[in-house]
Amino acid sequence: FDICITFRIVYVHRGQMSIVKLKTAGEAGKKIALEYLEKHPNETIPTLINEILKPSEPPPPPPPPPTRTPTPPPKPKSALVHIKDSIDSAMTAEEIKAQKYAEQGDIDMALITYQRIQPATVRVLNAMGQLSANRKGDYEYALQCIN
Repeated sequence: FDICITFRIVYVHRGQMSIVKLKTAGEAGKKIALEYLEKHPNETIPTLINEILKPSEPPPPPPPPPTRTPTPPPKPKSALVHIKDSIDSAMTAEEIKAQKYAEQGDIDMALITYQRIQPATVRVLNAMGQLSANRKGDYEYALQCIN
């Protein structure tokens, strides 16, 4: 090696023993080294090595996780309660009629009434699926309605 060979610092490991991995730098590295020495004329090689070898500062502690207030789990609703909760001004007369059939226990008539509603909205299809699954036990038809 020549005393004028410049090195590029590739890796510094600071543990019980400091390890500095160097790689020879070509002409571009020499140019960078000379520019650095011109800008910092008072720094000696031991000063630069001490700068490399000084222990690293420990990373700042991570911020505490945001506190979340636990929300109570949603209460399961029966099909009739869900249908009653979904009543609003946009509910058609056919939907109200189907709901009344369901309340009276005539599930087949309620499903027939829901099937006549055109266009079938998401609310109607969900109601049909819930009635089929919860009251009739027809899970295949319920899946067809919900999917």
